[in-house]
Amino acid sequence: MAVLGSTSLTRTVTIEPRNVQFVASYNWVDSETQPTILVPGSPPEWLNKPFPYHIPYDHGVQISSHSYARMGPAASPLLPLFRAADVLSASTTDVVDAVDWPEVDVVTDRKVLRNLLRWLRAPSIASSYYHPDQDVEFRVDIQLAGKKTLLLHPWDAFIWEDVGPESHTGRGVGFERESTSPGLGCERGESHHRVVRYDMGGLNFVVSSEVDACIAPQARQSEASAQSSPSTPDSPLPPPPHTADCAVPRARVTSTADIAVLRAGAVVPHDRVVELKTRSLWETPFQYHWPELYPQMALSHTHNLFVARHAEGEFRELDRHTLDQPHFRQAGAHPRMQEQLRQLVAVLRRVQRLAQAHAGGRGRLALVCRDGKVGLFEQTGCGGLALQEEDLKRFGRLGSSL
Repeated sequence: MAVLGSTSLTRTVTIEPRNVQFVASYNWVDSETQPTILVPGSPPEWLNKPFPYHIPYDHGVQISSHSYARMGPAASPLLPLFRAADVLSASTTDVVDAVDWPEVDVVTDRKVLRNLLRWLRAPSIASSYYHPDQDVEFRVDIQLAGKKTLLLHPWDAFIWEDVGPESHTGRGVGFERESTSPGLGCERGESHHRVVRYDMGGLNFVVSSEVDACIAPQARQSEASAQSSPSTPDSPLPPPPHTADCAVPRARVTSTADIAVLRAGAVVPHDRVVELKTRSLWETPFQYHWPELYPQMALSHTHNLFVARHAEGEFRELDRHTLDQPHFRQAGAHPRMQEQLRQLVAVLRRVQRLAQAHAGGRGRLALVCRDGKVGLFEQTGCGGLALQEEDLKRFGRLGSSL
């Protein structure tokens, strides 16, 4: 249908997420009967364990796409976002601003925006500012909702991944497991996802992302720290310190044909959300790939970055960074980063116009990146990822449906 180019906006203002608001959050639950989420859920809580302790290489089968693993490949990964947002916006105990859905331009997952940025910066990877990424290939199913909202449904090529030392996946999963404990009331919860709304470049975004951890309230930090001690490979982590006195209601509040929702957990403030990374002890902060870290943190408004550094698996040091510190400010203000963000907004605007122009054909497109080129194709039939009519009503005039 069309091959997209990397046009950009005028260079008048700094492009960055502004007016960030929390929308929703949830944890997936391992259920054999029906896809189930905890709302608002909670990320795992950082234990602040004293170093050193040893973590072996990650190994075994791991879930790479929790949405596909829980709902199947035919359901949109955006579906739990809307279920969680509906529950919290109707809540009398959680103070969450309702989203004016017809005014939203883009609803998507952070991975979609990051993949588009990787494609946009491909011509620049030979420079000293960027180092080459792996070949970027991806697909996004696009659905027009209401008059202007783009629903960007991410495709995942793999649901499960078999990892081991030979796959060079590192020690991140094991480090997270050893260094955190489940949030209060969310012991059954698995991956935690957070949804935020912000303005960027004149577009209104609602973006979901997976969260690694959070900084626990001070009282539980002290409790966890007191029960933690340096561990060895044969010394298992003590059980979570707060599983016996759960006072969070866990009654089911809604159950639809697609997802069951249980109330559990608590909304976590922006300044306590944490991204965890592991790096070699000999890799200094100046060597971190800030052009990749900045959009990962900024596009989800993840405030804290904890980088744990190790020597052959023995973790010894922790670097803490926040979005308002120099490394991130410099990465975000760099001319090349600003150019890529302008191009990202310009591409999304063009896709929005093309989807509107094809609204008579239900406004459903597929964006495919292959061999460094992004093509936009019109979808026919009932294939691809999409929301049903009932979920599209929130956007006003009905958009495209299956």
